[in-house]
Amino acid sequence: IELRTRGHVRRDPRMCSFAPLRLELPKDKTKGTIFEGHGKVKLGTHCQGDGLYHQYTLRDYLANLLHHALTPRSLRARLAKVTYAETGGGKEPYTKLGILFEDVDDMAARAEMRELPVPRQMFRYVDQPQLLFMSMFQYMIGNVDYSILALHNVIMLDDAKGVRYTVPYDFDYSGLVNAHYAIPAKGLPIPSVRDRLYRGPCKTEAEVNEALRVFREKQAELLALPATLTQYGLNDGPRKDAEKYLNEFFELVNKPERVKKTFVSDCKPVGGM
Repeated sequence: IELRTRGHVRRDPRMCSFAPLRLELPKDKTKGTIFEGHGKVKLGTHCQGDGLYHQYTLRDYLANLLHHALTPRSLRARLAKVTYAETGGGKEPYTKLGILFEDVDDMAARAEMRELPVPRQMFRYVDQPQLLFMSMFQYMIGNVDYSILALHNVIMLDDAKGVRYTVPYDFDYSGLVNAHYAIPAKGLPIPSVRDRLYRGPCKTEAEVNEALRVFREKQAELLALPATLTQYGLNDGPRKDAEKYLNEFFELVNKPERVKKTFVSDCKPVGGM
């Protein structure tokens, strides 16, 4: 395989001593392996070597599990134990937790769409139900680190009819992960990523409730996911914190008056994000 570093913030050595990677796999040599059919795979790495980042990796993986449980139009993710060895010798090989991410082209093919990385999109240019769903998901996990205007942490997919869909990814700056380095962007009216902020389109109460329907239907399944990660080393503290954070979301969306106030009455139209 060939390895390339990727990313922006985490590529900075002041942020991470170990950058995220892209695996470029020779298709003629992967036949019969779990990588057969994959040309490129992103690898989310451990960033730093201490146990705190092990917990961040698991909570980041949890966010991806939540997303995929809600919709197939999402990047598949797989937890992996990755052993690193220096070909030139030096350090002893060591093993860390990582996350393998599906290639965007493969996800687009599953959805019978194609990626069209077009920035400077406004709300009105994209599919409204999908945009509303994405906004609710980002609100659930407390993520404000995305933009369709700047095409930041959002994938643009077009179907055969030219309808444009938004698919979010990269959730390590979310309140659910609760990384110590994650801070909201300047100009956002929240002091912490733990404070949820709705950044989606302003819609009617009926449209909002339709977007929330899948969340309510899968509430039990979603709330059970943090406990499934204890087998990989998610500690009790982070597990309980993740469960509490998700429960706060469901307490809100199961109360009609709070739904109306949060997503309808107090919604501020921005025309894009």
